[in-house]
Amino acid sequence: MNYQWKVHTNEEGDFVITGREDYQVTDNLFGLQRSELALRIHAHELLSLRGLLQEYFPNVNARSLEAMEECVREEFCENRSLSEFKYWLDNAQIPYRIYNRVA
Repeated sequence: MNYQWKVHTNEEGDFVITGREDYQVTDNLFGLQRSELALRIHAHELLSLRGLLQEYFPNVNARSLEAMEECVREEFCENRSLSEFKYWLDNAQIPYRIYNRVA
């Protein structure tokens, strides 16, 4: 799937990755036009996320939220996959939530 990714920090301070894909053909098997996916890491887990990013990407200065957002966007949304990011979070025991919606 070819999602349009957005990595940001929401009003509550949670780290959020959202992706949306609009289907080119609306006459698919289920009549779907769009799918949305989101991964959320709660604000109190950001220190663990920062440590994980610094461990695997030592050349990235992950001291600010913007730098962490850019690192995740570049490394996982553009170069790798969200599944691999989830695998890393699972191995580091950093809890997250996944939301999936089809419209």
